Amino acid sequence: ATVTVTLPTAVTANTIYHIKKLGTTANVIVEGNGAETIDGALTATLTTQYESIMLVSDGVEWHVI
Repeated sequence: ATVTVTLPTAVTANTIYHIKKLGTTANVIVEGNGAETIDGALTATLTTQYESIMLVSDGVEWHVI
């Protein structure tokens, strides 16, 4: 089954999260809080084992770094 990770609100600028997919089966879907986006998209999906994504808040939205 797919695993969903919902980010906290992006209200605190310069907050960084690093999310990594460890398993080989289920995808990991990372979603913003409410209407917040990740580089303009509502979600980011990790599909490959050991794939990761690092995100930073600008105080309003999330950005991939």
